[in-house]
Amino acid sequence: MGPECAPTQGPDDPSAPPDEDFTSRFTTAISRISRRIRVTSFTMTYGALSALATIDRSGPLRPAELADIERVTRPSITRIVAALESRGYISRTDDPNDGRAFVVAITPSGRTALKQARTERAGDIACLMEGLTDPQLEALHQALPALERIARNASTGTERR
Repeated sequence: MGPECAPTQGPDDPSAPPDEDFTSRFTTAISRISRRIRVTSFTMTYGALSALATIDRSGPLRPAELADIERVTRPSITRIVAALESRGYISRTDDPNDGRAFVVAITPSGRTALKQARTERAGDIACLMEGLTDPQLEALHQALPALERIARNASTGTERR
């Protein structure tokens, strides 16, 4: 486990860490799914899509705030913002609290592109799920709240709550 990550609860013993084999298999599965979706997805990079979704969800943001949320460097977010702006997916305006800075907000065409990318990714996942049995699909439905919590923790930087 990483240095910022405290042990989590195991299934039978609340003080026990998760089974190492389980976490290894889980990591491998998530990584493979993620790579597959990245390869076949919409013409936007994963970083740009993630940043656009964050801007849509969190409202106008300074690039530095966006970099912190996305956990990328300032130079990386500068490139992402420039690419999104050049496509017309975001617009920049002066920061109302600091005239020297600016904030970025999603545009209508950015929302359209985001919706299209999400639709394509959902289609990719649906294709990957083809052939699963009803019990396997039910298990995924049951696991979804836990997966959403993991994703929420990853996007907010809170490893443990």
